[in-house]
Amino acid sequence: MTALLRPATESDLNDVVRIERSCFADPWSDESFRRLLAGHPAIFQVLVLQPENQVAG
Repeated sequence: MTALLRPATESDLNDVVRIERSCFADPWSDESFRRLLAGHPAIFQVLVLQPENQVAG
């Protein structure tokens, strides 16, 4: 298994929010992540496990 760091996409948001909620007592909202993706896509990166294409962080 390998990992790939890549820019986040709209289709990653459900996984990102799920991870956020499992890690933090006061997580960011879905809308906060949507605004980050819309306003600053270059800094919103996700770690994706390959070949499953599973967002891991």
